[in-house]
Amino acid sequence: MIDTTTPTTATTTPPTTTTTTSPLQQQLQQQQQQKLELMEASILEMSPPQLQQMVSKCDAIVSCLGHNGSFSGVWGKPYKLVTDAIQRVCEATIANQKLETATTTKRTTTTTTTPTKVVLLGTVLVPNPNGQEPKRSFFDRCVLTALSYLIPPHVDNEAAAQYLFQHHYPPPLTAKPATPSPALEWCVVRPNLLIDQDTVTDYQLKAQPTGGLFQGNVTSARINVAHSMVQLVTNHQQQWDTWKYQMPVLFDQNN
Repeated sequence: MIDTTTPTTATTTPPTTTTTTSPLQQQLQQQQQQKLELMEASILEMSPPQLQQMVSKCDAIVSCLGHNGSFSGVWGKPYKLVTDAIQRVCEATIANQKLETATTTKRTTTTTTTPTKVVLLGTVLVPNPNGQEPKRSFFDRCVLTALSYLIPPHVDNEAAAQYLFQHHYPPPLTAKPATPSPALEWCVVRPNLLIDQDTVTDYQLKAQPTGGLFQGNVTSARINVAHSMVQLVTNHQQQWDTWKYQMPVLFDQNN
């Protein structure tokens, strides 16, 4: 039986649209970063024009790519993720700068280009290709040799550093005729044992590793590593000039 003495109100529920976003996107939306553009793509699958467009007008490029710790991440494809990605980014940067230089030359006889800063996240296990670091202990050398044969991500990290050193190292000052400014300058930040912490603390950058590989008290907080990479490419030109074309090792100050 229906009570007719009381008016009946019909409620219509509008359709609900649910949009699923990644945690990173949610965080960025919450922070309302109006000057930040987020692009999600597989860098190894992008075409050269797409990659050139992505890095166009970038003053700095920071790469924290790495292999995940799963079985497929360590021993599965892509084996040269870091090396291929940094190479493609550098090639896109150079192509953009050549195009910019050619366009500028048509308008004026004077062309000046500012090199793009490229920062790559490495690891203290990767030796500096310049060969100037102190010789490691026999035990450490045995471990690194084993890693080179058994762990593909370690080989990838070494190859990425080798690529930057061999293909984008500055020409000698005595080169004649005068060599034009390079399209890019690079730095490889090498952390020690990575740990998590909530805030940035004191840390230092050193030109080379100190001590052996298995000093458990020598740590590098992830937040400190991120802070150092940002500082290198933003506010501290003097710091960049100190470490460009170098592979500094990051230590937490309390080590």
